Amino acid sequence: MNNESADTYWFGWIITKLGDSVDIANDTTKRYMNSDLRLVHMDNNIITPNFYYNITFYVKGNDSYYNGMINSMFTIIYIGIPPKGGKCSMIPSNGIATVTTFQLSTLEWKEDLNDYIVLYNFYYSLDGGKTFIPVP
Repeated sequence: MNNESADTYWFGWIITKLGDSVDIANDTTKRYMNSDLRLVHMDNNIITPNFYYNITFYVKGNDSYYNGMINSMFTIIYIGIPPKGGKCSMIPSNGIATVTTFQLSTLEWKEDLNDYIVLYNFYYSLDGGKTFIPVP
């Protein structure tokens, strides 16, 4: 991390649904483009709507170098109930990836007023979902 040899520490994620003790991090972490960092990508087949999740990132030092040092930070997120009833459209309806400019639009989505979308990002993958690349 600070130019130390990679065998002096290790890092990772712990992801649990609040009220549950099963760590789902192995199913949700993906390699971030062109780095050793990991991006948490929570697929809808792993997460359950209407629940809170504790996401912890940790760094643990090798006992021979750091005498068991461990540091972590966490955040708790809420995965809301998905909106319903809407439509997505794309113009043009077909084209060539990275060549054609597509315009995406949505219409008539309905959601709980207490559970609105605050932020969303788009990513794409060229290797079947092992690495995700942000869409600018």
